[in-house]
Amino acid sequence: MNLFPRQMVPNTIVLFSSSDEKRQIPSSIKELLQYLNLSYKKYYFFNERFLHSDPHKGC
Repeated sequence: MNLFPRQMVPNTIVLFSSSDEKRQIPSSIKELLQYLNLSYKKYYFFNERFLHSDPHKGC
């Protein structure tokens, strides 16, 4: 099974949720990305905690 068409693979950007605020890719995820033939030269982290918080209550 291919996740992405071949022409899209070079343009794939990986987004990671980092609710623990660690900015490192776990080795198991690196292995998975290599297995899927996806580059992780460019990747971004976001903190999912703020997606679910109520701005009126604070964090």
